[in-house]
Amino acid sequence: SYRRNAHFILVFFYKNYVFTICQLWFSLLSMISGQTVFEDSYLVLFNAPLTTTLPFFAALLDLDVSPDDADLSAELLNEEMPRLHEDGLRNRSFTYPLAVGWLLCGTA
Repeated sequence: SYRRNAHFILVFFYKNYVFTICQLWFSLLSMISGQTVFEDSYLVLFNAPLTTTLPFFAALLDLDVSPDDADLSAELLNEEMPRLHEDGLRNRSFTYPLAVGWLLCGTA
């Protein structure tokens, strides 16, 4: 769904922003010597679990439609439950203030 995709995009921006800010501060404090704060193995250990486990558990636990309505066809489901598309039409889940809020949270 649009809401779930927007949330994951914001979380991935946050994750990469936090990691990049650490590298930036270290490079400024080490007088831009080219030395990195993390080894290559830490990059993999940081990115792989956060990139795979979050979508896995969210897909496992998040339900847009109750199990009783899951047997409806896609066309009938769209007609009967327009609330599923309301966030996307009103652009509530992926806005500039929301993205800036995630980045400010990563800076703190």
